[in-house]
Amino acid sequence: MNRSTLMRAAVLASAIIGISLVHYLTPLHLPMLHDIFQRLYYIPIIFAAFWFGLRGGVITSIIVSIIYAPHVLFQWGVHPALELEKFLEIVLYNVVGGMTGFLSQREEERRDQLQRTARGLEES
Repeated sequence: MNRSTLMRAAVLASAIIGISLVHYLTPLHLPMLHDIFQRLYYIPIIFAAFWFGLRGGVITSIIVSIIYAPHVLFQWGVHPALELEKFLEIVLYNVVGGMTGFLSQREEERRDQLQRTARGLEES
């Protein structure tokens, strides 16, 4: 791995850990803050998808899902009406990670193809 890749991975890990810490440490009687922190997980998922393509988006969304699931199961488990919404959010993490990663990877492949075509035209 090169330095840029390691730096990006460190930024993603730091963001996920930071969001998780404030999320887990925020009291449940502040549901508005929990909703905000829950949505903040999309930021590292989307960045991972742009930086690392489909694999990065999916892996990051799975990691976020695994980290977020205990919060839903053990902390919000006493509020069954809210639990379904939280589980649907986990599904959305994975859909967003997969779709953004797929589209980002396709865009990267298209850009590479256009660059090869441009080089071929220059040579001819």
